[in-house]
This record gives sequence, structure tokens and C-alpha cells, in this order.
Amino acid sequence: MSALPVWVLSDGAPGHLSQSQGIVDALASQVAVQVTQIDLRVRSGFWKRLGRLLLPWIRHESSWLPHIYEISVPSGNPVLIVSSGGNTLLANALLAQKTGAVNVYSGTLKGYPAESYQCIFSVTSLGVANNHVLPLPPVPGELARPLLVTSSEKYIAVLIGG
Repeated sequence: MSALPVWVLSDGAPGHLSQSQGIVDALASQVAVQVTQIDLRVRSGFWKRLGRLLLPWIRHESSWLPHIYEISVPSGNPVLIVSSGGNTLLANALLAQKTGAVNVYSGTLKGYPAESYQCIFSVTSLGVANNHVLPLPPVPGELARPLLVTSSEKYIAVLIGG
């Protein structure tokens, strides 16, 4: 079996990319994946808001994407699209419509229709059938493994975040 093509959308926020990588790493522990990272930046907040309102009725995804994002869409079609972060929500849904891929989002929906995503991971219930509530946000595999400390020194950690 060949590796499953997976597109990971990134808005440039390290925490968002980390959540997406965590989802892909969980999948990669079961099947081979070929990951393509797609960087995007919102070009127009107006077009993004309009796209959110009209998402259920948009049929020409390719014409919407350049108005909303600075994005370079690779050739071919993925089997899965994964993203995290509000700025990736619309691109995730539009690319899934365009390619026929299954799409997964990690986070809250911020007004987007839940039906636009096959699976939504979050740490709180969103009250929709396709929501899977996790105790913690997804993290990449290397962060999920326990650290092996070989010396007798004691270690402490200071966690800073928001």
C-alpha cells in the first residue's frame, strides 16, 4: 500500500501547526502518510467573512481561494486535509470540497458550519456529532513520549503559555 497523501494547512502559528502534526503523527502510527505542508496567509478579512457566510453554497472553490488567501495549492489530490487555527478553517473546507478529501480540524468552529468538516477535535464539547473531545490538544508524537532521564539529577519545568 502506498503512503496516504495528507495536506497540512499552516497559518504560521507554531501551536496550530503542532496540533495538526499531532493528528498526522497519530495517523502515521497506523498507516504510512506522505505529508505536504501548505502555508497560507489571509489576504482579505472581508472575503474570509463573506466566505464563512456563504460556505454552504460555494461551488467554485478555486476562484474563492486567491481572494481570501495567499496560498500555493499543490497539484494532485490528498486523501486527508488537516488544520488548526481559525485562519485555516475556510481554506480547509474549500480545499476539501474541491478535492473530495476527508478533512479534519482541531479547535473551535468560530461560526463555521460543522457539516463542512468530517471530524473536529476540541478540548470542549461543541455539541455536534462530528466533534471528538480530547482531554488535551493533539501534540506531535515526539512530545507525547515520556523523556528518559538517565542521571540522578532532579529536573523541573516551567510551562508558559496562553
